[in-house]
Amino acid sequence: MSTQFSHEYDDFPFVAREFYFNIFRGLTFGQFAGSDLGASCFAAAVWRAYAAGAGSAARTLVMPPDRIGGAVKDRFMYNRVTADWDSSACIFSHRQVRIPTLASDNQTGFSAYSMTSPICITDVTVIVVTYNSAHCIAALAPALATLPHVVIVDNASDDDTLAKVAHYMPNATVLRNTRNLGFGAANNVALRQAKSSHALLLNPDCVPDADFMGKLIDVACQYPDAALIAPHLIRKGGNLEVSYRWPTTLWESKGPAAAGPCCVGFVCGAAMLFNLQVMREIGFFDETFFLYHEDEDLCQRIFMQGKQIILAPQVELFHLSRGSVRGLHPLRAEFIRGYHHAQSKLKFCFKYGGSRKSAQLRRRTMLLAFATLLPRLLVPRPRYLARLTGRICGLFAFKAPVESKL
Repeated sequence: MSTQFSHEYDDFPFVAREFYFNIFRGLTFGQFAGSDLGASCFAAAVWRAYAAGAGSAARTLVMPPDRIGGAVKDRFMYNRVTADWDSSACIFSHRQVRIPTLASDNQTGFSAYSMTSPICITDVTVIVVTYNSAHCIAALAPALATLPHVVIVDNASDDDTLAKVAHYMPNATVLRNTRNLGFGAANNVALRQAKSSHALLLNPDCVPDADFMGKLIDVACQYPDAALIAPHLIRKGGNLEVSYRWPTTLWESKGPAAAGPCCVGFVCGAAMLFNLQVMREIGFFDETFFLYHEDEDLCQRIFMQGKQIILAPQVELFHLSRGSVRGLHPLRAEFIRGYHHAQSKLKFCFKYGGSRKSAQLRRRTMLLAFATLLPRLLVPRPRYLARLTGRICGLFAFKAPVESKL
């Protein structure tokens, strides 16, 4: 699981705003009960409320790596960089924070690299965390069934996930947890045991093509000092999933999708290639995040230590966003998602913003959640209602830690 811009979760303030705005418009242009126009506006309000999140990816993007040149925007300076990274800087400054760059031979301040030996498929351990993910295994298996190092970490699934893994991926090593440890903790189990130089963390709802691993390894060979490399995710309809940006604790990212390899401050946890030598120094996932925001916390720590997070848009991966879990109790699963999304969001805010900011976020999110409850009740959709109920319960149950651990 991962944060990844989670529009269904994070855009509920926009949903509520759209809903009430359109009802007001209906009341303004006609008597609500008797006017066709008013009724149309009411129907449009409900439709727009549920459809509102679809375009939200365009609102938070990373700056394009098109050409070298300086610019000043929103009180910070940035350098745009060439797509081939020849003599590129990619240096951003904001509040005395310096963003890591891709290494180059003629650049001061960052050591140049020399590749002593190429990375091959035997140097990569593929790690997949499953939880009631039986429906994903058949599509995932063709790309992994012939790889030498595949580890499936199962979080106590109650469906036939393990039977599907045994059938479709007999090459895989299976680690069975007796309970659901959460996404980050389950990945840590396999990461601590990995003997390879790199580890690819892959969500079960990803569908790699035949060239995916080769292209990703080529990028790792090109940038051997990078802590983390991520592909461009492709949604079910074929659209790009812009699941990367700068840290939200510093500034808001804007602009079109990346056109070439670039350093970023966050990538989606659905697919991450770890350089294990670098990542062992930084540390793996913070296990206090049971579900959601564990990838954002990890990227934040990489960023704060001046290491490289590289987005490689030439490497594409099909991603069935939020499709990795089904199981026998779908509404309970949605409730759990909402609960842990709210909890993890507040934990992240507390960790990097302190108790005051997390308390403010909790109050604001609570008000917006209740504002969103009305449209969800008027036109009930069980999945969304269960998720929203879980979110509200998670907000009520949140208890700030005694102190943050950076």
